[in-house]
Amino acid sequence: MYVFPPGWAVMGGPASSKAGMNGESDSTNGRCVIYDEMLDDLCDSEGTDRLEYWKQIVLKREFTYNRTMLVKNADGSETHRTMKVITPHNETHLMATNYGMAFTKDGSPGDTKFAMIDRSIAHLVRSIGKNAHTDEEFEAHMAKPDQQKTLQRFRMMVSLIGAVRLAIKGVPAFQPNLAYANRIFDYLDKEVLVREYNLPNRQPRKCLKREENLRTMTVMSAVCNVFMYKQAR
Repeated sequence: MYVFPPGWAVMGGPASSKAGMNGESDSTNGRCVIYDEMLDDLCDSEGTDRLEYWKQIVLKREFTYNRTMLVKNADGSETHRTMKVITPHNETHLMATNYGMAFTKDGSPGDTKFAMIDRSIAHLVRSIGKNAHTDEEFEAHMAKPDQQKTLQRFRMMVSLIGAVRLAIKGVPAFQPNLAYANRIFDYLDKEVLVREYNLPNRQPRKCLKREENLRTMTVMSAVCNVFMYKQAR
């Protein structure tokens, strides 16, 4: 959390059954939410209502919930109507766990759980060294002038990437052209995954997740080319 711009990353934790479904932009929207343990909502081998909520917010970046609400009419009478409540979820969730890439406690993942696994990205982290260091030692190390310069550059890059992604969100004319990249991946999927390794075709939701990653990498490349690398004249 220290290396990100202030306020960019926040700590998360367990939530109630209706959290994230109330229509407002809450305090974690648009941030990187970090969990030091895998949430119980995501550890079941089969689907639950809460797992369906997670599947929707990580793919569509919003949650749609139909709720009965009390409405006052013009004559003062009250009636109940079914309203569609849409809650934005532009945050990223990062969880540290020992459950592995399938993050399942008991049994093998079912089809619904596999749909959630397809929407996630696993990073295997190895331990470096045998000696643990305190927060004070880390902060003292990061306070060194050389580290401060590196930290400043990293925070600038992250902020610019986030600003560009926010600026192009929902604007089709500003989206990068991924036609050529998709053709390359389609060829590799068919020739390498299916024919060479005899693996099944990629699910459409995996392709959507890949396109999101490609958009982010395209923005990263553009920001670094314009702001981070030396410009030749």
